[in-house]
Amino acid sequence: MKELSEVVVALESKVNLLAKEYTKIKTKNEDLYNLVEELQGKLKDKNAEILHLREKYQRTKVASALSGSDEGVRETKLKINRLVREIDNCIALMQG
Repeated sequence: MKELSEVVVALESKVNLLAKEYTKIKTKNEDLYNLVEELQGKLKDKNAEILHLREKYQRTKVASALSGSDEGVRETKLKINRLVREIDNCIALMQG
């Protein structure tokens, strides 16, 4: 009988240790999920900032080209031509 109680005590000790490890891992997992959410929010903000800066850069290039600067004149003309084609396509779709 003594041997059985020693086994029970050892088993109880191992179960308690396992429960503590589970709690520790669960807490760490929650911390990691929170970190992932935080980093995803920051990434979303940075992507929005990049998009805003790209748009600003494109506007600056167009403004520079329209102000008489030689840089980007060809690109601006191509962009205007592309926009005109898109508008023409939209008009054609609306008429047909």
